[in-house]
Amino acid sequence: MQHQIPHDASDDRRARMAQAVSSCVHCGFCLPACPTYRVLGEEMDSPRGRIVLMKEVLEGALRLDEAAPHLDRCLGCLACETACPSGVRYRDLIEPMRERVEAARRPVDRVRRSWLLGVTTGAALLPIGALANLLWLRILRAEGLAPSWRRYVALTLPVAGPALLAAALTLAGERAVFG
Repeated sequence: MQHQIPHDASDDRRARMAQAVSSCVHCGFCLPACPTYRVLGEEMDSPRGRIVLMKEVLEGALRLDEAAPHLDRCLGCLACETACPSGVRYRDLIEPMRERVEAARRPVDRVRRSWLLGVTTGAALLPIGALANLLWLRILRAEGLAPSWRRYVALTLPVAGPALLAAALTLAGERAVFG
């Protein structure tokens, strides 16, 4: 992919990010390998879409906070790297960009996200949280208030992070709950 990312000889990470952007040919082989794309079905929630977003942020054409929700939804599983015939090193893009996103967050948001991640990834608490969430969704469904499955994941994933998507994928057999 062509880009206009400013070159900085003193910043090795930026050079690796520019190389990763250059390697992407937009073939789409990464799409079926990406769990967030499979669940949400949105181009910007795929590795290919995130590469475009990160490129635009690095070029200064897009604000970081506009790209952040899509970057937050990435699980970081790197399944896209093994599926990529061009050898794009997605990790060279997503890791430094996540650091930039986290550094740009308000302190209160960092604390909230840290707390939520601890609660949702605690080995003892995750099953309890998943069951409570499932019960809550069934109650909402009975009242006719439950959001669609995809909408629910899209709304809650940026707040709770990858652990929530993993729980949602585990509960995917419960699609009747989500509508």
